[in-house]
Amino acid sequence: LDNSGSMKHQNKIQNALCAMVLAAETLKLLECDFAVMRFGGPRSQTFLKTIDEPFTNFKGQVMLAAFNGPPEGTYPANAVQRVLNTCF
Repeated sequence: LDNSGSMKHQNKIQNALCAMVLAAETLKLLECDFAVMRFGGPRSQTFLKTIDEPFTNFKGQVMLAAFNGPPEGTYPANAVQRVLNTCF
């Protein structure tokens, strides 16, 4: 999920968080493995849930809380490369 400054406007981050919750709950019910990564600045790109971690209520709270910080720049290519290197 994008944590860049552009997400601060027009309720974009709130909509993205709602979509993340819906997707995570759906994938949990379907018993599908999934990962969630927060990306913005290159030093703050981090997995909020790795593909092998179970999705719990606590993990969901941690994922939502990760977006309460200041907005950052956007480096989606770095984020995609990190996901590919980590998950595949």
